[in-house]
Amino acid sequence: MKFLNRNYTSFFKSLFMAALFTVLSNAFVVAQDRASSDSDYVIFVSNRTGTTELFLLDMTSSQVSQLTDTGRGKITPATAVGARVAAFASREGSSYELFTAQLSSTWRTRRPVLAAVNRLTINTLEETNPTLTADGSLMAFSANGKIEMMKFDGQERKELVAADNNSNVAPAISPEGKFVAFMSNRSGSNEVWL
Repeated sequence: MKFLNRNYTSFFKSLFMAALFTVLSNAFVVAQDRASSDSDYVIFVSNRTGTTELFLLDMTSSQVSQLTDTGRGKITPATAVGARVAAFASREGSSYELFTAQLSSTWRTRRPVLAAVNRLTINTLEETNPTLTADGSLMAFSANGKIEMMKFDGQERKELVAADNNSNVAPAISPEGKFVAFMSNRSGSNEVWL
């Protein structure tokens, strides 16, 4: 993809990871910084503790740190802005809800932690697969077969693609937020739509 700049290459990599997660439901899910392809951190999902939780891999030291430990399943992390902000889905009751957080470190141990965790959705919809613009200001996500978008703080939520008896999942938003690609079965088989 020589004709694409770094941000669009990252956009298509993100789309590929989302598609791979959709196909392999038990996949290793990675969220790398969308602002630059040489980020020092990667947030990923692992069930090494018995439930799916978020972990952070420091690419320079190879140190792995657990970010969440709630006993509720965490899935589909997304990051932006030097991996300092993150969005993810978490099992709350009978459905997955969307959260945002800032990556920080504790004063004494310098261990990475999620700070300023903000729950964005409270309903019975399955809201998963958040994806962030390069600056972290906009988020696209899937919600019960629909593709929706909202600001990072949960405001101005709008539907982009209706379910219409189709499964529309795994959105990937372009770095500036102008385009959203997603997987859909609207043609009879799972394909990428823009």
